[in-house]
Amino acid sequence: MSSVKRAAAGAKWAVGCQIFVSLAQFVVSGVTSRIFLPADFGGFAAALSLMGLLTLLTTTGLPSFLLKEHRLSSNHIRSIRRIAILTGGLTATAYVLIAPLWLVLLQAPEGGQFILTMAVAQAFGPTGAVESALLRRETNLKRDAVTVLVTFVAANGAGLLLAVWLRQAWVLGVPLAITPIVLAISACCLQHEVYLAGSSLNKRALFTFGRKITTQNMGFMVLQQAPGWLVSTTLGAAALGHFTKGVALAQMPATALTAIQSRIAQPHWRNIRGRSSFQEAVCDAALLSAGVAFPGFAILSVNGSTLVNLWLGPGWELAGSMTSMLAVGFAFSIPFTLMAGSFEMRGDFGPARTAQWCMAGAMLPPILAMITTRDVLWASWALAISQGGALICLIAVVNWQNPRVSRRLIQGFVQQIAWAAVIGLSGMLVGAVVSRNVQASISAEIIQLAVAAVTSGVVWLFTFRWHTTSAMLVRRGFRLPRLFRSVNV
Repeated sequence: MSSVKRAAAGAKWAVGCQIFVSLAQFVVSGVTSRIFLPADFGGFAAALSLMGLLTLLTTTGLPSFLLKEHRLSSNHIRSIRRIAILTGGLTATAYVLIAPLWLVLLQAPEGGQFILTMAVAQAFGPTGAVESALLRRETNLKRDAVTVLVTFVAANGAGLLLAVWLRQAWVLGVPLAITPIVLAISACCLQHEVYLAGSSLNKRALFTFGRKITTQNMGFMVLQQAPGWLVSTTLGAAALGHFTKGVALAQMPATALTAIQSRIAQPHWRNIRGRSSFQEAVCDAALLSAGVAFPGFAILSVNGSTLVNLWLGPGWELAGSMTSMLAVGFAFSIPFTLMAGSFEMRGDFGPARTAQWCMAGAMLPPILAMITTRDVLWASWALAISQGGALICLIAVVNWQNPRVSRRLIQGFVQQIAWAAVIGLSGMLVGAVVSRNVQASISAEIIQLAVAAVTSGVVWLFTFRWHTTSAMLVRRGFRLPRLFRSVNV
């Protein structure tokens, strides 16, 4: 069985779970957007960004180290759990001390109401991440999906009930505080593997690896968060609220796809022998990732404004106008994240580090345009252009052992972009025509969105056999129905 096929075993659990989580997030976000103001969401985003920075600084390396190691002993596990508890306490304290100044710098005083819940999330976050990584290491996607589902339902269910009942913005932080606690308990209860006693943890190796991956991931986070920070400092919390909601529509499916591919692929990278075989597996995994992401986000890009109007209601038109470019940026980010994370798991940090410089350079012109014109729309361009530049740069700087693999990757990406444009635009055009010419009791926006989604889905379905993804799956030994089977293999 090929490495890609072996990694895909049981993937239906991860896919089904993430589909449910994404749809539920969509509903929760739509409800809360009708309760709270854009400035509240801007303050929440500002407070959340600091939590993300502190998490990356202190705990990124722990779950990655657990997933990459070939052998672990009970001594290793015990030491890493202690480190997680210690770093959680330290970062929670640091968050409480730094957050007030951080919110002043971002001109988002509304974020002060979230400090307590964010500190709780910070305290338990490392432990939740460690226990989740230990469960993922066992490569049982069914049990892993159960932990994700239980955690999401418990945390977001409580947050939604409190939001509807109390109608106070601070409850937006409640799901973040509950999530790591439930995740740690559920993941720990579902772990089956028994680790034998062995040598003590090589803390130097752990901290060396952690330092490298933390430095790299910190760079990516700063670059991804920079547009939002600059929106806040330049235009204020209300503009950040609109930008955040525009990001959220694209980020929810992007987070789901990223979680699916990382949970399926990450635990398997350590088992692939040989650099050439590893690069070929990464290439095929990236083609599969792009084959799903590019058409899906093309549909979102061309229909985003209409969807935001229906989703969030009146007052969020500015967020809708940013969705198109944000969707393009997140489409590029999905295969990029897969590839960069794959090389990280093998200790190859150079290509992604170079891609970070490309991201920064590509982001600079639209950011300067935003500051000069005070138009928040440029922030969406900054995210899209920087992610596309990072993906191109990463492919260019990797030392591919087999030139045919890199050519297949480039040709596959170009083809998927072309098909994505056809899929998205065909639905948009048909939807616009039908909505203008059909009289019905429901709104024209609902008709347009429904027709566009169905049309794009049909085009995607009947052209799939010509997509690079189909050829890759057939080459890897997957049995596809005749309608989906590539004619080029």
